[in-house]
Amino acid sequence: MTCGGANSTALNQSTANAKHITEGEFNTEVAQSALPVVVDFYATWCGLCRQLAPTLDRLADQYAGKIKFGWIA
Repeated sequence: MTCGGANSTALNQSTANAKHITEGEFNTEVAQSALPVVVDFYATWCGLCRQLAPTLDRLADQYAGKIKFGWIA
């Protein structure tokens, strides 16, 4: 798992089924997506964000191809 550990910079990385989305990619990755999208708006300094990340990463794996998951700082 690359998203949920104590390393805050890991939250800025994409995983196998969840993409780190930049501001410039928001329209194509989220607004125009053919799939439903779950977006986690997070802060790297936020402990609760780091705790939630592993759960969202597992859900992204479980629903790959059915629901799109992304991270935005």
